[in-house]
Amino acid sequence: MILRAARLSVAFFLFLRFFIDHYLVMCEVLSCSPAEIGSDHEVKFNVTNKCSSGVPRLESYEGVLTKCPNYTIREDVKERYNVTLSKENSHYNILTLLIYNISMPTSGQVVYFNLNEDNTSKNGNCTISVYQKADDLNCTFNITNEGLKVDCLSSEIYPGGPCAFDSNLKNGTFIKEDTNLNSSSKSPYVTKKCTLEVAVANLTCGLLTVNVTVYPIVTGHVDDKYKYGTQSNVLKLERPSVKLDNCKPVVKEGDNVTCRCERTDSSDIDSSIYWYDNSTHFNVSDGSVSFIANRSIEEKYYCQSANMFGWKSDPLWYRPKISYESPDGSNSLVTWIAIGAGSLVGTLIIHTVLFT
Repeated sequence: MILRAARLSVAFFLFLRFFIDHYLVMCEVLSCSPAEIGSDHEVKFNVTNKCSSGVPRLESYEGVLTKCPNYTIREDVKERYNVTLSKENSHYNILTLLIYNISMPTSGQVVYFNLNEDNTSKNGNCTISVYQKADDLNCTFNITNEGLKVDCLSSEIYPGGPCAFDSNLKNGTFIKEDTNLNSSSKSPYVTKKCTLEVAVANLTCGLLTVNVTVYPIVTGHVDDKYKYGTQSNVLKLERPSVKLDNCKPVVKEGDNVTCRCERTDSSDIDSSIYWYDNSTHFNVSDGSVSFIANRSIEEKYYCQSANMFGWKSDPLWYRPKISYESPDGSNSLVTWIAIGAGSLVGTLIIHTVLFT
């Protein structure tokens, strides 16, 4: 009795296996990733290799595409779809549906198997999320005395997504995102605007790299390949530095003397050149200071460069020696030397007779 029951169980199992393999279709979705609008996209299903009476059907939001057993695409949609069937093993096949030129559907692109002719049962449901990358991402630097501001604007995208800023700031990344999506001429596409602001206190000298990325909001997927676009912006920040040019160390009394101060740093931030007479600042148009040499007046100036962040160069002094002709016909030099320290600083005037 027990042996007979065991034989019946084995026979039933074999019959069930035969029935499943030959008359029932079981389906598993292998790939249903987001699709980029305008590109070709594949959806893959793992299915049994037998179908019964033309069921199941491969469908999409456009309607019935194919039926078993050969999964031949309907003539009226051949320009939009292609189906290939590859054998995986003795029981299962891989069914690949290639969708040409993914378009913007109103509510997602749905592809699924329908197990019954009466449309009451579905299996292998796949809803494709679509996205549109930006063709362009423009960023501009705006430097003020308060710090650095980076404004970025993307071309038309879908759907809207956040901006991500990545920089090499020592104090971390500082983000101020504009969450308002600008309207586009092609609904439902949008353009994305985002802003990064960095205060002067958080800026240091060196190469400042700011990477800007616009991410799409694709349901269930956060992956680099779904980024709209990345733009790297490199800003060179240097403390101002200057040099003196055409500044004669010895001038003749009565000569019109000109000394030029030039910027030597290669920072991307503009800086201005200033001349000072001791502590008094005076304006210059071309970075040069001019005066008429007079041995009775101490000609002492220094040049300094400063940018809008308040960063300044080290001062460079110009204190020429003045030569003059003595009553006896000999040539002499007047040299001013600072002596003392703090509030006790004074000037020692040295007259040197030059023998010829």
